[in-house]
Amino acid sequence: MEDLNFNYCYKITYESGETYDRRRNELSVEISKEDYKKIITGVLQERPIDQIEGISDVIDKMTENVEFADRFMNKNGSLRKHH
Repeated sequence: MEDLNFNYCYKITYESGETYDRRRNELSVEISKEDYKKIITGVLQERPIDQIEGISDVIDKMTENVEFADRFMNKNGSLRKHH
């Protein structure tokens, strides 16, 4: 089965309770058509993505991407300088 490129935006909530809206930063993950159908069906039922059954592997991939991207960004949205 052919995979799809699923683009998404995100907002980060840190343990301190601070939130940072990163909706301008679009990431993507490869997902199956079946997982895409599950996401669309859940969204149409107004369910948050983390409450849609059967897509935990997709959520894990999305979370890994967000955590990786966040390592390079300051809380104000500027890029970190690595030496």
